[in-house]
Amino acid sequence: MFRILHLSDIHIGNTYVDSPVLAYRIASSIHSKKLDGIKCVVVTGDIFDGHKTDGFSINQPYSFKYLIEAVDFFSSLRNLLNQNQNEKLSVDDFLFVPGNHDILRKNENKFDLFVAFVKAFHSMELGHYKLPSYYIKTVKSSYGIEEPFFLRKYENGNPKVAFIGLNSTRYLLNQENKNILETLKLALSNLKRTNEQLDDKKILDSLQSVLEIDKDFGCIYSPYFSKINEDMEEYTAIALFHHHFSAFPEQIERFKGSGIIENYSEVLRSIQSKNVSIVMHGHKHFALERPVVLEEPVFSSDNQLNLKVIDVFSGGSVGVKGINEHTFSILDLWDEIDRNESENDDIKYVHHKFIFRGEHFDPVSKLTIYCSDIAHRKLSFE
Repeated sequence: MFRILHLSDIHIGNTYVDSPVLAYRIASSIHSKKLDGIKCVVVTGDIFDGHKTDGFSINQPYSFKYLIEAVDFFSSLRNLLNQNQNEKLSVDDFLFVPGNHDILRKNENKFDLFVAFVKAFHSMELGHYKLPSYYIKTVKSSYGIEEPFFLRKYENGNPKVAFIGLNSTRYLLNQENKNILETLKLALSNLKRTNEQLDDKKILDSLQSVLEIDKDFGCIYSPYFSKINEDMEEYTAIALFHHHFSAFPEQIERFKGSGIIENYSEVLRSIQSKNVSIVMHGHKHFALERPVVLEEPVFSSDNQLNLKVIDVFSGGSVGVKGINEHTFSILDLWDEIDRNESENDDIKYVHHKFIFRGEHFDPVSKLTIYCSDIAHRKLSFE
């Protein structure tokens, strides 16, 4: 079995409890449910709260407050988890992708904070201040800078697992918005209005208050995938990014928008070409587990429904202040040994979702995912 701890949207600088308390809650909850034995920890963005880190500069140590807190949080979490693990987690077993709160809009290099954090966290054990060796430098993106992404493979486990870590964070720059505003000002000045009470200043002030805000959206840069030359056929391949992968109805209804990556079709083709069977993400602080069907349903000769799917796990938020439900999860990837020892030899994954409502800890929801038939997935509570 390969056991993954999935955390998302911690928002260091704006957590609902102090970050050391949060680390303890996560680790103690896992141990209380006898779900130790974690092989890796994946963090799908929004490590920081962007409102608190906008003044970060790599050349100004006084701006390092939340960087240091984030390093301390994950170092503490690793130590707490390792107290109950036979096979200890190393810093290389913590896999991070950036979220929209982790980029610096005012910096020339938008990823200074994220890269500095990853380097600092890894230097705690390895003693050198640089990105882990499994990070890949890609060609320059639409920002004109190199973006960090990675391929992290676990070769010795059963099953073999490969994580593809991607940046999905994009935004419209303020300068573009200012250009729009200037165009609107010119249009208003040339417009003959029949309503003399129409107030130019109020209209422009309202537009400016909207247009000054950077417009965040999700998009994954396609050349990432061309940099991955390895054959993924023998791996359980898992894609990690921040924004939502598919527009599920509950999500749209709740947030009045999907938060979905804008080049969904292109990304879907790319991850299929890399044999990805699982997507893990964060962003909307809404935990959800759902398969995305890739092909038309096919019935086999014995009348079994066969579907090719990608299982999507939205991590919700484990830490941000101001929401009623905080979540994190554990995903168990079963192998042949696990299936042979179980009463059911068809289990593919087991997903455990932990839910906190303030000080109250809900029963853990357990979703069993089968190899052959997604129509009979089993949800139970422990």
